[in-house]
Amino acid sequence: MPRYYFQVAGGNHVLDVEGRDLPDPAAARFAGIRFAGEILHGMPTLLYETAFIKIDVTDETGKVLFKVLVTTFADDERIPITG
Repeated sequence: MPRYYFQVAGGNHVLDVEGRDLPDPAAARFAGIRFAGEILHGMPTLLYETAFIKIDVTDETGKVLFKVLVTTFADDERIPITG
């Protein structure tokens, strides 16, 4: 089974050196989304302390497959769109 890694940025950068064995990229994407939820569940005020949380989901070679981005903004703010 392939191994996927979940690199966290925003607030503190956390390097995932263990990774998780998952059946395919779709499962890794789902796991990245759930991981973001787990982080916010454990630290609900984190988005008051930092502008965003980003999780790069990578494969065994380090290639970024997906990015999970969680942020907040006021109704009168524009959503920052970057490549």
